[in-house]
Amino acid sequence: MKNNIGLVIQTVLAVAIVAFACLYFFENSVLVVLQSLMAMFMFVLAYNNHMTFKRDKKFTITYIIVGILIIGSIIF
Repeated sequence: MKNNIGLVIQTVLAVAIVAFACLYFFENSVLVVLQSLMAMFMFVLAYNNHMTFKRDKKFTITYIIVGILIIGSIIF
């Protein structure tokens, strides 16, 4: 189960993103929460790509950069 915890977190975040994206259509104030979930999702994707699947590091770096850009869009 320890190796699969990243996949569980990724699944939970994906469901939460879909739920908050649907909620965003009705209530625009959840945008910051949605962006935060998306940033966390990118970091979890990077973790799973590197640790669980042991795939190409280019995508790991890409996921991290996208996560940082999303956090930057929240701050600025």
